[in-house]
Amino acid sequence: MVFPKTYTEQHYTTAVTAAVADLLQSYRGYQIDAMHPRSTYERGTRGYELWITAWDRNEDRYEFVYELHIGAVHGELIVLSWMPL
Repeated sequence: MVFPKTYTEQHYTTAVTAAVADLLQSYRGYQIDAMHPRSTYERGTRGYELWITAWDRNEDRYEFVYELHIGAVHGELIVLSWMPL
């Protein structure tokens, strides 16, 4: 009998951090200022509102607000959607 993997909040947080790093790889640096849970209606998914500050090589700062949905597909956590808010 095969049991589905159970993901903890730490698994989801790590996946969110990796997704943000992939999204903002063209910037010199970034930080996640806030990560607020959002409600989702699909089983096995989590939604987050992310407030992110990024800066480029000239030290110009940019602020982003995204809604990110992440979920388990074929046993792996993947980004289901990114939406700017």
